[in-house]
Amino acid sequence: MQAQRYAVMLLVVLGAMLGLTQCAKQAKAPGGKVIISVNAGPKDWDKDGQAVWALQLRMFEERHPDIQVKVETWDFSPEVFASRAAGNTLTDLVTMWATEGEAMITRHLTQDITSLMREWEGYKELRPEVVRPFERDGRIYAFPVTAYSMALFYNTALFREAGLVDSEGRATPPQTWEEFVDYAQRLTNRKKGVCGFAIMGENPRTGWHFLNWGWQAGGEFERYENGKWRAVFDSPPIVQALGFIKDLHWKYDVVQADLLATYEDIWQLFASERAAMMIEPANETGMTYLRTKYQFDLSRLGIALLPAGPAGRAIQMGADYYIFKPGLSPEKQQAAMKWCLFCISPEWWEARSRLRREQNRVVGAPFIPIFSGPRASEMRAIFERYRNVPRFTEYEDEVIKYLRTEPPYYCQQLYSEVLSPAVQEVLTNERADAYTILHNFARMFQARFLDTVAAELPAVEQGP
Repeated sequence: MQAQRYAVMLLVVLGAMLGLTQCAKQAKAPGGKVIISVNAGPKDWDKDGQAVWALQLRMFEERHPDIQVKVETWDFSPEVFASRAAGNTLTDLVTMWATEGEAMITRHLTQDITSLMREWEGYKELRPEVVRPFERDGRIYAFPVTAYSMALFYNTALFREAGLVDSEGRATPPQTWEEFVDYAQRLTNRKKGVCGFAIMGENPRTGWHFLNWGWQAGGEFERYENGKWRAVFDSPPIVQALGFIKDLHWKYDVVQADLLATYEDIWQLFASERAAMMIEPANETGMTYLRTKYQFDLSRLGIALLPAGPAGRAIQMGADYYIFKPGLSPEKQQAAMKWCLFCISPEWWEARSRLRREQNRVVGAPFIPIFSGPRASEMRAIFERYRNVPRFTEYEDEVIKYLRTEPPYYCQQLYSEVLSPAVQEVLTNERADAYTILHNFARMFQARFLDTVAAELPAVEQGP
């Protein structure tokens, strides 16, 4: 039902936007400035965030006095986006998730910015995997701003207590699924209320996390074959991955008691040292959450590559984007592009890092550079100058080799209506059969979602 409502809303939105585009007037501020609007600004309670945004706006408008940027505080979700688009209250630039490329592009809800991107001298240095979620048939439909990757978070103090250390006494993370199980068993202490691994049970993050296990087993979730996109997550590798998740509870007994734990539950377990390992994105948000909300000592934090499965390593990469609202005038498009370029400029990242350090907020968390080559090195050098947290050198240096992008079509529905329920079923039902569950879901997902994808759409490269 959620997916059906989303599809209906987007179709209504498309009609409304196409009609409005024909008669839209491009507003200018007094004095002839071009006005552009952006969303996802800071909330009233976020004083530090307000200070960062105030600095960003001031610096930008000093360099571009002909442009005025208006900031709105609403955050993206498919439902909020559809409602605002139908009411013609979208901002000119909208922050966007990597999973939304299919919905935005095929329903013409984002502007084609190919010419703007290719005129920019930095375009050729963008990592292809960062551009890919919003690229179709050689055309580009969004501007990437930041990228992240999944990681294994582990408590180095609990590892040392369990003797999981190298010859110099340093905590060492598990390298394979087999080691992961062994470590989790040795770290689990039911008398002390400690589990080896805290697994997400909340919907839809559960399915989001499961991507990594499926890939590590050698599986795929969506495949383009014979001119059509197909659901292939009932294949033996994905069945094996779901069986492995089942065994973490029923065979090895290494996960938390509350099997349907929420995002907040998992972080509380880890921060209170009642969980030795968890999987989360390695970024500023998570490290700030641990240090600020839970006063967790980051010197006790380890961040490592996800353990290799039967097919090796595979680690999910995500990114944040700006899409341009369709129908913007050429001058607004140029102004919006200037804002995007400023947001990823060394000048802004230097100023942002300096201010965040003054605010005692995290600077120097792991990140995936949206660039390769010299631009990436320049960005890393900035973070090193203002770093106030440990550096996870091995993770940052190695993770680039194993990145995978999310499946291209109906990804949110894949998480919420398929993968999350599948994981929840095997965790809560000892008799659950992984193949039967996935096979039934694959038939449903194919009929309800992938069969609606136009046959002529080309295959979308999803990484190695």
